Amino acid sequence: MINDNENGLLVPVRSYKKLAAAFCYLIENPAERKRLSAAARKSVEKFSVDNTAKEHIKLYEELLSEKI
Repeated sequence: MINDNENGLLVPVRSYKKLAAAFCYLIENPAERKRLSAAARKSVEKFSVDNTAKEHIKLYEELLSEKI
């Protein structure tokens, strides 16, 4: 999920001028571009194959440990 100004920039659908302005903003502000990029990478880490597999294993172990 993208959160505006946290891990990306959101623009309205079909708002080409605002999209172009967002691109220009990122081109002209490399520090902000790096900050948003780092935050975006961090926010998707939880969806990596390894993390997803670990979460599934944890869930299965919890379900198996419950008494039926």
